[in-house]
Amino acid sequence: MTLILIIFISLISIAGFSNREIIDKLMHYPYLEFKNKEWFRLVSGGFVHADWAHLLINMFVLYSFGDTIEKIYQINLNSAFSNLAYILLFLFCIVVGNLPSYFKNKLNPYYSGVGASGATSGLVFVFILFNPFQKIYVFFFPMPGIVFAILYLIYSNYAARQQKDNIGHDAHIAGAIAGLVYTIILIPESLQMFLQEIRYLLH
Repeated sequence: MTLILIIFISLISIAGFSNREIIDKLMHYPYLEFKNKEWFRLVSGGFVHADWAHLLINMFVLYSFGDTIEKIYQINLNSAFSNLAYILLFLFCIVVGNLPSYFKNKLNPYYSGVGASGATSGLVFVFILFNPFQKIYVFFFPMPGIVFAILYLIYSNYAARQQKDNIGHDAHIAGAIAGLVYTIILIPESLQMFLQEIRYLLH
């Protein structure tokens, strides 16, 4: 399913690079979502990207963590349901990731957003939920997943408050939390295993 998602998102995003109308019709646009009830944009905004760098970063993260999450779901859930659960995880994280900007900007006709960053953040945090001490490489620098998660949330919160760039830091935070909540509800023992690993380290 991860490969299918990568191909699907890439095709739509690349088409949008040469046809702005595609991005305009699909992007997360809180003003139209609120005014015209175009709720589909809360999902479709995750399938278009601003530029090649934006697309490649998100697809690299999806490729790096998606297969592992798929396998975790297959092991812990009914095999017939696991693929659907994985797709719903991805979509849920996109929607929840877009909610903070929706509530902040639903009366602002000048705000819009694109990208699957909420979903990819959710996947990374689900990976950390099951592998809190496995190394994650950040700019070729390895660090335990749990350390990365803490630093990521601190930085994203700081950057969201500063609002000095065009990056949806709120979407990163909300998407990460959405991935954790969704997975813990589906696989309750995941939280138990996570806490056991933390306790083991502390003792």
